[in-house]
Amino acid sequence: TTALARIATTNNAMFVTDGSGAPQWSTTPQVNVGTSADRARIGGNIYADFTDRIDNTGGGTEVDLGTFTVKSNTFTTNGDTLYFNFSGLEGGSGLTKTVKVYVDGVSVYSFTTALTGDWYIQLVLVRETSSNLKFSVLRTSVLGGTAVSDLLNGDAAFAGDSIVKITHTTTLTGATPYSTEYFMLCDYVPSV
Repeated sequence: TTALARIATTNNAMFVTDGSGAPQWSTTPQVNVGTSADRARIGGNIYADFTDRIDNTGGGTEVDLGTFTVKSNTFTTNGDTLYFNFSGLEGGSGLTKTVKVYVDGVSVYSFTTALTGDWYIQLVLVRETSSNLKFSVLRTSVLGGTAVSDLLNGDAAFAGDSIVKITHTTTLTGATPYSTEYFMLCDYVPSV
């Protein structure tokens, strides 16, 4: 087989390869926004984990349900955005359970319940400066048959590689799974 050569356009190369792997874009691809003169950069899914992670340790031990390391060069331009989506199920009726979302070692959101049911959390991180991110957390859940939604906005420090994770804690120990994380996704959207 022959490696693809650099394909030149009027202004920039469309993609390059060194022959050792799949072609990669040399610049962030852009598309027209509808019929306007505006352009949008293309992003996409950079992480997906569909492995069920079950917390049945109890005893107040905090268990990681999902983690992802955001590399330091991910946020290169103010406005670059990451969307994290978490989904899970609470079991163990009557037990006190806490779910937390961390950014760079700091808990930015948590909820506690003794009810059973499903939950979905979206975390949005937007680069404001080279060392600060704006964040927004939205939780939607149906716990004990009641729908609940809440929203929290704030700032988070960002320096170098940063770990985003979701954890779970249960106060009692037993055989019943207290929480199951169904999936964790991360999508990247570059700034305009």
